[in-house]
Amino acid sequence: MYASLRRYVMGAGSIDALMHRIDEEFAPALSQQPGFVCYFALDIGGGAVETISVFLDEASAERSNELATAYVAENLGEFEMTRSDVTGGELCVSRAALTALYDAHRWRTGRARARSSAMAAASTRPVLVSGATGRTGRLIVDRLVEHGIPVRALVRNAETARRMLPAGVRQFVGDVRNVTTLATPTAGVGTVIIATSGGVEHHNSAELVDYFGTGNMIRQALANHVDMVIFISTLGATRPEHYLDVEPTSVGWKARAEELIRGSGVPYCIVRSGWLKDGPGGDPLSISQGDIADGSICRTDLAELCSRLPFLPTARGKTIDVVAAHEAQRMTLEAALVDCEQDAAGELWSKAAADIAHAL
Repeated sequence: MYASLRRYVMGAGSIDALMHRIDEEFAPALSQQPGFVCYFALDIGGGAVETISVFLDEASAERSNELATAYVAENLGEFEMTRSDVTGGELCVSRAALTALYDAHRWRTGRARARSSAMAAASTRPVLVSGATGRTGRLIVDRLVEHGIPVRALVRNAETARRMLPAGVRQFVGDVRNVTTLATPTAGVGTVIIATSGGVEHHNSAELVDYFGTGNMIRQALANHVDMVIFISTLGATRPEHYLDVEPTSVGWKARAEELIRGSGVPYCIVRSGWLKDGPGGDPLSISQGDIADGSICRTDLAELCSRLPFLPTARGKTIDVVAAHEAQRMTLEAALVDCEQDAAGELWSKAAADIAHAL
């Protein structure tokens, strides 16, 4: 195992407020990283803070430094944080009560699954759409309204939302990058549809929006006991030959967000869409698994699919790949979902726990 130690000096704000933010925002996101073992944040006096991140391998520990740099720059500006030192090394001696951690995760996952079964019938609670004024998000809002489903729209700009969205849709100004703006929009909703996507700007990067932003949404979904989260990912998210070619808006961050969702315990459906195109839609769809499909899909067809998923119990706990299909491949959405297998998040966690126990 490897540990990464980071030391910071605060230039403003209180240590209590800083620790609360770390506990509520950064620590949960970091804990979903592959190879994560544990994380500590220490108040060492004089406005200085030291953090310790422990991972199973050196590469993951080093990656935590990059995640921390991005998080501090984007979310902790008011504390005027300066990183004074970064060290790390192989962990040679350790002791940990692994059983308590594993049991807590298993209890949380079991509770979420039980809640998912209890909510199999269609919920009458509102659906919250993040990225509601985006090219795909606003189509999802339109479809939900057409189906008579109460909708909440999470938007960054209220004036833009008023121009784009149907009258009667409740609008909440917020930003997935700022967890403090998400509590009110998610309170009382039945489903959260995450249609946000990062861009090329540093402040709006895939890392901050697709990964950290999704983590913020998932935390609020868990806190508010939502029935389901639908996350719009993309084909090729897990294929390095795809995402390494499109830096800095790497779709690899979509894959990391997928893993975060699977390990969270929240009921979900992850939709890896084909390459998005505009148009009237109405094409038959091909639904598969494994991130091996290729093809495109109209935004209108993706929007229709996402508007139906909250009310299909067979979609829960699954990652699906969706592209436009040939007419001969036509299959109803319900039948296609029945044929899809559930993700094995529990098995992945058990293997990680076993690896940690062996290392200890």
